[in-house]
Amino acid sequence: MRLWLIRLSITTVVLALLAFIAFRAASKHNASAQAAEQNLPDVRIDPIAVQTVVAQPKQLVQTVSSTGVAEALRRVQLSARISAELLELRAQEGKFFQKGDLLLRLNEREYAIALREAKDELIKAQSEYALLKSEYNAVAARIENKDAAKQLLDAKARYESATARYANKEISADDLKAAKEAFELALVFSGNQQDAILRNRTGLTKAENMLERAQLNLEHTRLTAPFAGYAANIKVSEGQVVSVGQPCMEFVDISRIRVETGILEKELPLIRVGNRARLSFNAFPNERIVGEVVSLSPVISTETKTAKAIIEVANPTGKLKPGMFATIETDARVYQNRLTVPRSAVLERDRRKVVFVKEGNLAKWHYVQTGVENQTEVEITEGINAGDEVIIENNFSLSHDMPVTVLKATANKPTP
Repeated sequence: MRLWLIRLSITTVVLALLAFIAFRAASKHNASAQAAEQNLPDVRIDPIAVQTVVAQPKQLVQTVSSTGVAEALRRVQLSARISAELLELRAQEGKFFQKGDLLLRLNEREYAIALREAKDELIKAQSEYALLKSEYNAVAARIENKDAAKQLLDAKARYESATARYANKEISADDLKAAKEAFELALVFSGNQQDAILRNRTGLTKAENMLERAQLNLEHTRLTAPFAGYAANIKVSEGQVVSVGQPCMEFVDISRIRVETGILEKELPLIRVGNRARLSFNAFPNERIVGEVVSLSPVISTETKTAKAIIEVANPTGKLKPGMFATIETDARVYQNRLTVPRSAVLERDRRKVVFVKEGNLAKWHYVQTGVENQTEVEITEGINAGDEVIIENNFSLSHDMPVTVLKATANKPTP
């Protein structure tokens, strides 16, 4: 019994000693941990650099997309109107000319001679005409012409009657022709066509026509610019003999450019003449040039299922050239006073649309409802207000209440 008590006492003392040692070790560990925690540096999250835009009501335009190729406003082929040697070629490829400027000059010697001859023939015919007319007037002054006047009235009445009877199929075409010839002959004898007869007999009319033709041929030795524009595709050279109708060059007016495009059948009701269009040319990818629909075909192509539309744009500097390829956005539906944001501002989380709004220095998560949209903008119908600063870049990795700093704030400008 005494031995058992001794063993119990020893066991109790050992357990107490072990418990004391464990307590001391735990206390030292906690103290070390607390000291280590006190020595740790503060953890800070750097703000994310973002770009923002202020949401505001504006016009939202839905567009129809198409493509086309630039054409000159006017493009004509200039051809020779006479045959002659080309003495002077002033036109140069791509050179600008004002209306009326000389492009080329042909040898005019032969045509100058023809003009002088025509003038001589005219003087001769005028002399004969004057002499014959004076003789006719002298004779006519001595002759009573009452019978001729009566014959003219009778012939006119017969011709009018014949015309009516022919309409009723009472006489033949030959009978009508005879009545007409009798009336015309009576006109001559009555003096009503006296001057025409004299001019024909003396060759005055023919001489006048020959003079006009000679003057015209001489003018055609000079080829001038039909309008302000550029020479292109020159096909002749100095010293060459050109023939009537031979193409010499093309001449183009590119002060304005026309772009032909196709509008799909289903989109045709949305397009009207006068609608604005924005064009982006491959040669100038960072520019959007504003034009206007000037014509719209009423016919749908059975092959392409499109209608031809012509869009015209100003080209004051001449940088747009015929043949350039353009991508076109033509205004279709226009919605006024819609709260819009760029498409990049709208994200999708858990199958719901989200927009991050900068409030203070934090990004706040807003669920939104959207309305109509186009290629660049989206209408927000619920979830944010006008004036909210919406994050549009570096927003994919954001979470609610994450600190942000504005890299660049931009205005939500109206669609140009």
